[in-house]
Amino acid sequence: MVRSYKVKIDRKALDSLKVAMEGFTDEDLTNANRVAARAALIEIKKYHRDFAASGKWFNKNSKTWGPDRKRTGWDDKLVRKWRVDSVTKSGAILSNDHPHFASKLKDQTIKPRGSYALTIPFHPAAHGRTVKQFKRKMGVEVFRKPGKGNLYFTQHGKLKVAYLLRGQVKMKKWPGAMPPDEVIAKPYVQKLAKELLHGMGLD
Repeated sequence: MVRSYKVKIDRKALDSLKVAMEGFTDEDLTNANRVAARAALIEIKKYHRDFAASGKWFNKNSKTWGPDRKRTGWDDKLVRKWRVDSVTKSGAILSNDHPHFASKLKDQTIKPRGSYALTIPFHPAAHGRTVKQFKRKMGVEVFRKPGKGNLYFTQHGKLKVAYLLRGQVKMKKWPGAMPPDEVIAKPYVQKLAKELLHGMGLD
């Protein structure tokens, strides 16, 4: 699984400012790009805060949606993980190494690292909880049935599925997970232009 997602903003994306940039030293351009990268960073974080606030990370058709579902707060952690990775005279790289973010950006197949199966939450109370935490939360024992690829528990005399055990799982790209290009490029170019104008004494 990809552990870090990077957004590169370079000369190709900054063609409109190419002439203006040629009149500055490498140090000046690097400093201007650093300011511009911070402006883009603010907008990316805002995009993901708004995305979460509007419930766009939720899949209410999921089996894990319901009472006793635990919020993991991963969307808040995702926002905090955005950072300016590097800055040069030619542009900047913004990155996010949240381990679950990359899985939202493209269709992919997730497989276990070792010989054990993937443990996939199925019951709402299993969401965001390990098997041990689930057992403590529900006050139940979890067990397997011969020939069945699930972890079960009993509640009020009924057999229920807590987790699915799978050799792999296919993940679909999450619509809107990555901000549109203009969310990143527009504030970057605007801030960079302002910095260059300031450097030329034209602001």
